[in-house]
Amino acid sequence: MSSVAKALKRKDGTGVFVIVRNEIALQPGLATWEAFHDPKDGKVKLDGDNVIAFPKLPDFQQVTLKVLRWEEKDKRFVIKDAELVA
Repeated sequence: MSSVAKALKRKDGTGVFVIVRNEIALQPGLATWEAFHDPKDGKVKLDGDNVIAFPKLPDFQQVTLKVLRWEEKDKRFVIKDAELVA
């Protein structure tokens, strides 16, 4: 449904990390997949503190995730760790 990326500074002052949030439509409901990336791994590109490129899920296509860790926040399903299967 939507993908958003945000660069945040680490609390210990050693640099920045990027959090990517992908909204996934379920039947019924909605899930949010939060993925954390280090700019050094090459999956995200930064211009200063702005994220200019990040991994996105394909729009309006079916995807299969293997969910490894999840939680419920304010009655919302949040995927903390997952692998994209197909």
